[in-house]
Amino acid sequence: MDQISEVALPVEVGSEVPPLLLRRSALLSFLGVTFLWGFVDHGPYSLGLNATLFLFLFFIIAKREDRSLFSYSPPLFMVALSFSLYENPFFKMVCLPVVPLIFGFYLLGDGPDRWHVTAVVKRLCVAIFLPLTQLGKAILALVGLGSLLPSIRIPIFASIAKGLTSLLFLSLLVIIPLLSWADNDFAERIAWIQLFVAEYFMVLLPESIITRSIVFVVLDILVVATVLAWRGRSEESEEYVLTMTDSVAAGIVLAGVLLIYLVFLSVQAEHLFVAKLPTHFTEIVWYVKSGFWQLIALSVVNILIFVRYYQRTTPLVQKLLAGFTLASLLILLSAGHRMFLYVTTRGLSYEKFYASYAVLYCAVLFVILLWSLIQQRRTEALYVTVTLFVWMFGIVSLLPVEQIVLRTNISLYTSQRAKSEINLGDMTMLSSDVYGLVIKNRERLGLKDSFWNRWIDGAAGTLREKEWYEMNLSALIQKRHLE
Repeated sequence: MDQISEVALPVEVGSEVPPLLLRRSALLSFLGVTFLWGFVDHGPYSLGLNATLFLFLFFIIAKREDRSLFSYSPPLFMVALSFSLYENPFFKMVCLPVVPLIFGFYLLGDGPDRWHVTAVVKRLCVAIFLPLTQLGKAILALVGLGSLLPSIRIPIFASIAKGLTSLLFLSLLVIIPLLSWADNDFAERIAWIQLFVAEYFMVLLPESIITRSIVFVVLDILVVATVLAWRGRSEESEEYVLTMTDSVAAGIVLAGVLLIYLVFLSVQAEHLFVAKLPTHFTEIVWYVKSGFWQLIALSVVNILIFVRYYQRTTPLVQKLLAGFTLASLLILLSAGHRMFLYVTTRGLSYEKFYASYAVLYCAVLFVILLWSLIQQRRTEALYVTVTLFVWMFGIVSLLPVEQIVLRTNISLYTSQRAKSEINLGDMTMLSSDVYGLVIKNRERLGLKDSFWNRWIDGAAGTLREKEWYEMNLSALIQKRHLE
């Protein structure tokens, strides 16, 4: 026994990974497979208080030790809080990939003085791909099971556990698959053994526990790898200097594009701000949807052009840039006007609400950038673009979008009832956020056909099936109206 004790020295496989991080990551993963498991069956309808708590804990775990938690981006906490306010399943699904990416982007940033195009692109790539490079380190850290505990009094146990875990990973992921491909008889026998072992464990453990255990391990690895990648990255030492561009080339580009826009505005002068939409539905769709998204795409291109040339050319070219920005704003307002007419004629929807919000974002951004040009202030255009997007993303997360959509359509429908083209039946795509409003107006608006009956039954079932940790403020309010 003495000889074994001398040989079995403790090996710190995850010595570079703080034990506190491993314990917090394990806790976060446990909460995920315990309270977020309903997402597998019910999707975004199972995200409420549990999702808010999960995101807050992730922010706390991933933040740098030398920075305050709220120094990164307060709108992200607004988005996390929104999970506990409304159902809004469409927006929740958008938030799942966007929120962690934005948090990683700010976590890796060095402040507004480093908002250079190259630095921003680099930070985005790092936020997305760097965690993949830390997967191996995370696995090795988690293999050293002793690091999950405050202390291990018998080092031999940690070594045995580490050896067995390493053998399991190596055998199942590398050796057995390669040997199975090399010999069919071996593949058949090992497949029979695997089936026997799987059935034996299925008898001992319920399938859900096995599945959750696998998801727990995968989630734990991903959290550790992500935190190691984002929090452990050293500050960049290089300084990005604002370089001037070729003013002649920039002037040609801006003057040419501005001329094209002026021609477009002159040709479209009669149709730029029309009083009403065309009569036929196909013409309405082409005029609003096709023209709208083309103009929105053009606005994005205009923003990129502005960022490229702002404060990088001579004063004369900067004046051309101001004219270019003003023309871009007029074209954008035309798109917004088309959408306004479309909403008042055909009603509001998810698509139209967020499309209108995109117009508002671009308009506010153009006004800020144009004002900076007029005032001749030094402004990081890319910093303004990204920061405004994040803040408006946070603000819209706190808006009761589905309530706004249905209330707007009810108001338009009742005010234009004799000649209304609004179909309230299209509102059956909304979630239980508007359950009480539907029940309240069911008699007055005649919402009694088969579509609405199925919607009411489905929304009521969703509200009743929610666990306490899946609840949100809207669901608590709507449950009072359950029939």
